[in-house]
Amino acid sequence: MFAGGEDIIYAIKPNGDMDWYRHDGRREGTDNWTGPKQVGGGMDRYQSVFPGGEGIIYGINPDGTLDRTAMTDGAKVSPGTGRLSSEWLPDGIRTHT
Repeated sequence: MFAGGEDIIYAIKPNGDMDWYRHDGRREGTDNWTGPKQVGGGMDRYQSVFPGGEGIIYGINPDGTLDRTAMTDGAKVSPGTGRLSSEWLPDGIRTHT
């Protein structure tokens, strides 16, 4: 589970499905939520998943490659989604460009 910014929370289930939640009652302190909404699958393939801000989610594959997924309003956005680099170690430290 991690924050996606702008009242958004993502949760990855053990089966790899990723759910999106929006805390509509955050400012008022109420229990008012939108979601869950399934926005992805296969997230269990990553060794590490983390937010990049503004709807960007990064995943580090077991072979060290880094993937990027862009999200908006609980839906995947095609542009800019995909493999970014092959030079990330499993601990998330980039070795070089």
